[in-house]
Amino acid sequence: MAMATAEAERAGVSEVDVIATPAQKEARRLRQLRAKVRRLLPEAMRLAAQNAKYGGTGGATLKDLAKLARVAVEIRKAAEALKQSELFADLGEMQLSMMASAGKRRRQQRYDVIYREGAPSHAFYVLTRGSVLESVVGKPDPVVHDVRNSGPSGGRGYVLLGMEALFGQARASTLEALENIELIKFSTANAEGLNMSEQNAVKVAQKVFDAFVEGELACMSLFRGLPNKTLKAIVPLFTLEEHEAAVKIFDYGMPGDKVYILFHGSVSMRKRDGTVFATLVAEQGQSAGKGSADQGVGVGLPVFGEMAMIDRSTRMAAAVTATATKLLVLPVEQFAACMLLVPDIKSRLRRLKDVRHVTNARRGT
Repeated sequence: MAMATAEAERAGVSEVDVIATPAQKEARRLRQLRAKVRRLLPEAMRLAAQNAKYGGTGGATLKDLAKLARVAVEIRKAAEALKQSELFADLGEMQLSMMASAGKRRRQQRYDVIYREGAPSHAFYVLTRGSVLESVVGKPDPVVHDVRNSGPSGGRGYVLLGMEALFGQARASTLEALENIELIKFSTANAEGLNMSEQNAVKVAQKVFDAFVEGELACMSLFRGLPNKTLKAIVPLFTLEEHEAAVKIFDYGMPGDKVYILFHGSVSMRKRDGTVFATLVAEQGQSAGKGSADQGVGVGLPVFGEMAMIDRSTRMAAAVTATATKLLVLPVEQFAACMLLVPDIKSRLRRLKDVRHVTNARRGT
């Protein structure tokens, strides 16, 4: 029992938790699950109601909307955690949202080592669930970081960790999971020249976000096979747009002056009579290695609005946001620069269109 108690103290849990019966553990798990549902359900239901008001789901399920709502909540809380750091205290809402959007969610098992003292640092983290132990060689008292008591007044709150990555420094400590945990990882590996001591927070936020976008583009069939140097040059050509639900991105008959990549959220594609013929869904930071054949993209994030740009014609459909949405936008003014970097970009886009037509024909749309 003494060993169990010591382990419990190390993990930041009580002795009662260690000796709990299976039934008690299951009851606690159900209570935690119900609490999670209470947090996410209102947002999911709001999105579902908005989507139904503007033409029904069109292919986006309540499960899709619930996932998008969960990610939106995580991004908002991650932005709040970043704001608590003196490093990012001066960032505006847009910069914080951009920074928080650059993370990729991951899960770690109990006793997993996230990073070790002295190792090169290529990422910083936001702990979103569970607890971790931070230890330093030669210091007797390790620190436990627990989401359950790291917020204001000892309440729940996300925890920011591993910030030495922003200064190009080696790891100052070792970080180990005390239980199964969830993290948001913010990679700095592709953010060349990143050094917080020499740059202001806005530039750092932009570099982290650009590095994230580069990784997302690299996973798309549209940009498959391009060297990293070319991808880095493409990223600044795009701008980030954010829209609330039920916003018309473009309408039938409008000029085709932009190509869109759906970064996060859901967009309904509508015919002239308002009929939904396709719904695109993207969960932020989860495109890598995931197919999107239903959206005619192959792998990666969905692309839409490209053919009007290529053919210099007017829009043949309307695009309406079904949820709060983030878009990467390539305007016509930057399309020529993109063609210089990727001479076959038009043929790549046409291949993407052909894949989409085949997929839609199989689905009968």
